Amino acid sequence: IWLALAAWCPLLLIPADLLARSTLHRHVGWITRWFGYLDKRWEVSAYLIGILAPMLLLAAASRLVSAAARHPHGGRAWLASLREPDVPAPAGPADRPAAGRSNPTRIAAGLVTAVALGWYFYGPPWYLDHVRSRIGYQEDVYLAGLQAIAKGSVPYIGPASVQYGPGTQLFSYLYMRHLSTFSVVGFRESWAALQWAGATVFFVTLFLALGYRRGLLAALLSALVYPALRLLDFMPGHGFVGYFGWANPLRYAGAFALIVLLPAVIRRCPARPGLALAAGLGAVWGALCYLAQENLLAGLVGGAVLATLLVLTGAAAWRAVWTALLAVLAGFCLVWLPILAFYAAHGLAARFLTLYFLLPGAVAAGYTDSALAHGWHSPVARTYYLLPFLLAPLAVAAICQFRPLRIAARWSRERVLLVAVLVATVAIYEGALFRSDTSHVSGVMLAMPALVVLAATGLPRLLGARSTRTAVLAGAAVFAVAFALLPVSAWNPARVEARLAAPAADRISLAALPAPATPATLAARRVGAGLGTLPVCCQDANKTTGLAGSAKVAVSSQALITLMDKLHAIVGSRVTYVAGFPNGYPGLVYFLADLRPAPIPLDPYTMVLTHAQSRRFLRTFRVTVLPSTQAVITASLRNPETADFLRRYPAARRVTLRYRGRPYYVLLRRG
Repeated sequence: IWLALAAWCPLLLIPADLLARSTLHRHVGWITRWFGYLDKRWEVSAYLIGILAPMLLLAAASRLVSAAARHPHGGRAWLASLREPDVPAPAGPADRPAAGRSNPTRIAAGLVTAVALGWYFYGPPWYLDHVRSRIGYQEDVYLAGLQAIAKGSVPYIGPASVQYGPGTQLFSYLYMRHLSTFSVVGFRESWAALQWAGATVFFVTLFLALGYRRGLLAALLSALVYPALRLLDFMPGHGFVGYFGWANPLRYAGAFALIVLLPAVIRRCPARPGLALAAGLGAVWGALCYLAQENLLAGLVGGAVLATLLVLTGAAAWRAVWTALLAVLAGFCLVWLPILAFYAAHGLAARFLTLYFLLPGAVAAGYTDSALAHGWHSPVARTYYLLPFLLAPLAVAAICQFRPLRIAARWSRERVLLVAVLVATVAIYEGALFRSDTSHVSGVMLAMPALVVLAATGLPRLLGARSTRTAVLAGAAVFAVAFALLPVSAWNPARVEARLAAPAADRISLAALPAPATPATLAARRVGAGLGTLPVCCQDANKTTGLAGSAKVAVSSQALITLMDKLHAIVGSRVTYVAGFPNGYPGLVYFLADLRPAPIPLDPYTMVLTHAQSRRFLRTFRVTVLPSTQAVITASLRNPETADFLRRYPAARRVTLRYRGRPYYVLLRRG
């Protein structure tokens, strides 16, 4: 303990230094009028150093001390004793390795149950053409890129760029083109499919790792109590609704699957079946990293920490660990090499990687970061403020043996599983410390149900509880603490019962409704059947992002459709740049009016992050984009892109329309 503490204390200089830097004047001019800026690197580093570092340092110190106690003669003998630890046999039944093989029948039953639960709570039919909810600004973010791909742009590049994962964008486009309609309703169906797939992957991981009974309990807690999977689901009496364009468990399911299933793969390595399983796990992780960048960072941190712990404690042989990790890397590369080859064939591989890492790097530096809104009055306040202080002692307890007191060695599968889920929870929850709002904090609670179930059912025995009564009381206490972190509405029995019945009840009631009328115009078809008669068409991005425009005048879906049909009739097939839209992002205009986007280098609203980048974007716009731009649509004649267009084409024809009580301009280049 003293040796680990001596190594841990200097690490505290890292958050202290980052905190000092965050108070100094920054030379990078971040554009903060839309999303804000708050340097929280000190907080995130303190979180990781406070939870993961003690586990690693205690395990390493125990290994060093046990090697020194054997009085090795020379450096080689000392290193040999480090490689092959002389550790005592497990003291109690809870820490003895489990014997026997997995039951194939039980595994098959778990997989069938996981798939069935995923379909019941999140699968089709969704009847989204009957769900009358406004077009959200997060949907708006995706629409410009989808329209650009439809007009021939390379996915994720230039006018098709989007701040989120490239695979998510491509999946939505392919789903809309081949399985649904190229409309807002079709986009929602693609997002519902992502939610369904993410929940199914997560449930399958739970059943494979935790076994049938505990996997079922964790899956039901995830679907009915914890908020991560309830950001988009069947809400009682409202149908399948939620945060379209943002809520997506696939953002973290890949990292969770990698970390939690890695020990089982390592146990089977370096045998060929184990290497094949490791490669398959790496391929799944790689595919989900393509869908969302969050899987990459959380998977790297969690996988590295877990593998190091397994080696330091003698829970896994070094050869098994490194061969498994190499196989995982091979599976990852098997997915990513064709992706990079595709972009390299277009001369865009470097550009693709730049855009892939653009937002994660900026968020780590403070861009879009925020404190928890409403403080202790937030519904997720108790989880946000208290969870790290509960994870820290739990992390130390998970690697300790208390009868007698020592760092546990040659871990049982129960201890390995508990540590794996704990590391996954810590790695995934890190995202809540950057941008701390209710949605982000809720989304990163994905792994918490599994941790609660394992801590309640396995930790008491690992800590030395011998009687069943003591273990049951300790497990009940774990559940009580876990539920106390959540708002009462999350585990209220009446609401849980309503959530359980909602998927079946809503499907039955929505199926009885008459089919909506077929849209008559192009813009109406792009909105989609069922959304053309809303009294208020859209959520207002101005309130959230500070985008220019008035939020005082509500606009119906029909008024929006009428405007977009006029824009399409006026602009036609001209190469067009949308400089602004009073209701939110320009993506809605590109998509609903079926415009041909100008070849801009990236989305200026969500991916131009600093004033230096803004200057480069405008310079590129003037030099390379304007020569091919034939029309500009704007709410203001004074914004830089519009002014540049008018200076270059002073004879441009101006058409003035009205929207939300204000003029909306179409500038057409003559000739």
